Amino acid sequence: MCVWCGVGGVEVRSQEQLAYLAAKANLPERLVLDTAKETVNRFKEVWEKEQFHLPLSKKTIAAIHEHSQSIPIMKDKK
Repeated sequence: MCVWCGVGGVEVRSQEQLAYLAAKANLPERLVLDTAKETVNRFKEVWEKEQFHLPLSKKTIAAIHEHSQSIPIMKDKK
């Protein structure tokens, strides 16, 4: 499951999709995008430090890493 799943059942993978959903929900686009970036950056920071301390197999860790590389918002710079 994608990190962004669960937003009204829609898989959100990019800033463009977040901007669209923010407008549709009548939410401030900048706030939504900043919150998403903060969430992604925090995930990356914690994941980098903790991934090998979690009860996960090497195969699962590799799958999470591979999947995260396919999500555009995960590849955006800080």
